[in-house]
Amino acid sequence: VITAINKAYKGKLDKDDEIDLLSLSSEINISLGHGEEASKNLEALLQRDPFNARALLSLARYYSYLDPADSVSDIEFKTMKGRYEQTAIIYFERAQDLEGDEDIVVMSRVRAYIGEAQLRVKRRELKEAADLLANAQTIQYQENIETYLDQIRQALKNRRG
Repeated sequence: VITAINKAYKGKLDKDDEIDLLSLSSEINISLGHGEEASKNLEALLQRDPFNARALLSLARYYSYLDPADSVSDIEFKTMKGRYEQTAIIYFERAQDLEGDEDIVVMSRVRAYIGEAQLRVKRRELKEAADLLANAQTIQYQENIETYLDQIRQALKNRRG
């Protein structure tokens, strides 16, 4: 459908519609396993619209879950995985820094804090994760996030002693 829309309306869509269509197309490609193509499209979209919350979060999630090829050595795997995770953190942080009071911006900031916190937990960086979740809670309190935060704080206490 998106391909048909692109062909039928090529050159006729305004900038916002083109950006929305590219973003939607990229999200679909990621969900279909065509992440590399989608990430290139999303990065191109951010060149045109660097504050696009949807693109920032999509790229952050993509890099959070991206694994290197199985054919690489263990050392290369860890290095590449670390690079992907750092890239995800950069996109999460860009989304956290978005300004505005619109619902989409506020929700994107909250999702960015939560997404980065989940990645930090995966990396066993519990203190950083707790701080990120606390930031998310100051923007929009959510009971399930408070429960998650309590679990992380308990794990930190157990780790200390």
